[in-house]
Amino acid sequence: MKIIIPIKVFQKLRAYTTGTEFEISGLGKISFLNDEFTIEDIKIFKQTVGGAETTLDRRALGIFYDEIIQKEGDLSQWKLWWHSHAKMGTFFSSIDESTITDFDNETEKDNWLLSLVTNRKGDIKIRLDVFSPLRLT
Repeated sequence: MKIIIPIKVFQKLRAYTTGTEFEISGLGKISFLNDEFTIEDIKIFKQTVGGAETTLDRRALGIFYDEIIQKEGDLSQWKLWWHSHAKMGTFFSSIDESTITDFDNETEKDNWLLSLVTNRKGDIKIRLDVFSPLRLT
């Protein structure tokens, strides 16, 4: 498995991460072909941020989901949750684990999520969670 982050997406991620002293988060669009995940785009939304947590605004997400469904027909490519740990290391905390679990859409087909954590230093850690038919990380 290979994960590709094109330079423009990487630059956007770095700008979001270094543009604040707090943790931030967002979603990303992914294409998958021949065992390669390519992160096509990332988005940032209205959210509550702090030194050790970030919570996306549900209303802002709802508006975004509606817009994507109208433009693209479905949300099936928006399977990246990315967030920063500001000045901390890159790891998946218990809060992150809970957030990842919240993305389980409880369907048998195409039920997975790619998660990325980064920090102001530029470290990155990525994981794949499959929710069905077996729960795997």
